[in-house]
Amino acid sequence: MIAQKAPRGIKEVNLLEQQISELIKNAVKHGNKSDPNKKIKIWYSFSSLNARLIIEDEGKGFRKIDDWNRFNSQRHKYLLDEDFEKLADYISYRTSESDNNDGGNALFAATEYWNEGVVFNKKGNRVGVGKQFPRKRPGIETA
Repeated sequence: MIAQKAPRGIKEVNLLEQQISELIKNAVKHGNKSDPNKKIKIWYSFSSLNARLIIEDEGKGFRKIDDWNRFNSQRHKYLLDEDFEKLADYISYRTSESDNNDGGNALFAATEYWNEGVVFNKKGNRVGVGKQFPRKRPGIETA
């Protein structure tokens, strides 16, 4: 429903919808521990130039963000260095609370998609994301 509010001219509306869905699913599963009595708050803003979204759950927050950032930094280094042997150790990020379906892939994808950033509040239970869309110029194709 949120992605339906996006302007029609956004070519990547399916990716936008996927990213919004992942953020909401993470808030439900990881933040609120699938507790139907807990709520999620969502704020969003769309224009033809950008999308911004804030999602807040009632959970204790993402406590391992510094660890995840170090992990992702190493992952990125090995990817850029094309050191695929070492990169194999950085395919998924898991904590003691992870289950078989967790691996940090949604957050990896989010940092790639949301080109204006992915930020958490101090507690770690609110995430803000921003995406700037390519500007269309007369006579110039944008990918």
